[in-house]
Amino acid sequence: MTQVANSAAVGSFLAALQSARAGMERGLRGLASDAQAVAHVSMAADGPDPASGVTRALVGALEDRALVRLSARIMRASDQALGTLIDIKA
Repeated sequence: MTQVANSAAVGSFLAALQSARAGMERGLRGLASDAQAVAHVSMAADGPDPASGVTRALVGALEDRALVRLSARIMRASDQALGTLIDIKA
C-alpha cells in the first residue's frame, strides 16, 4: 500500500471516529433534554394531557439511547480496524 493510500485509509478511520463521537454527543444531549422534559411535566406546556409530553420524551430517550449505542459500536469497530492497520504496518 502506498503512503497516499495509507493516509487515505487513516483519514477514513478518523472520519468514522469523528462521526461516531458526534453521534454520541448528540444522543447524550438528547437524553439530557428528554430527562429534563420528563422531570418538568407542565399541564400548560403539554395541553390537557401531560402524558403525551412524557410519552414523546420517553420515546425520544429510547431513540437517543439507540443513537449512543450505535455510535459506540461504530467507534469501537473503527478503533479496532485502525489498530489492525497499524499492526499490519508495524
